[in-house]
Amino acid sequence: MEIGVYIGDIHQFDDELIRNRTFIENIFTEHELRHCMAHVNPAEHLAIHFAAKEAVIKALAPSGFIPEMKEIELISEDSIIPMVKILTEEGEKFEFKISLSHSDSQVVAFVIAKRSTKNLVFLDPAKKSGLNHFES
Repeated sequence: MEIGVYIGDIHQFDDELIRNRTFIENIFTEHELRHCMAHVNPAEHLAIHFAAKEAVIKALAPSGFIPEMKEIELISEDSIIPMVKILTEEGEKFEFKISLSHSDSQVVAFVIAKRSTKNLVFLDPAKKSGLNHFES
């Protein structure tokens, strides 16, 4: 289990940067852009998404897996609890917990990353076989 944290300034995402489509499209997924740009203050939302991505990268760095920014997606529309999704096969091997907050001028993201145990096969030590340990 690893942690990552990032604190950033909302003003980094001023109107000029938001109009820089090359930069924005290299960092954010289409889903994130639709979500952020739908708000009255897109800079605040872009900044918190950026902070989340930076915190995820810091949490994953000790594992040796460092995804591209656009491969990290913050999903927050249907729930008050945001979720992190890594859009690669390697990324599916991790689970995340994330906490986000902001003031009028700053954003903070805190991430806990751990290797997933979802698709692991457990060995039955008595049979020395590769069968799932729930099978008899």
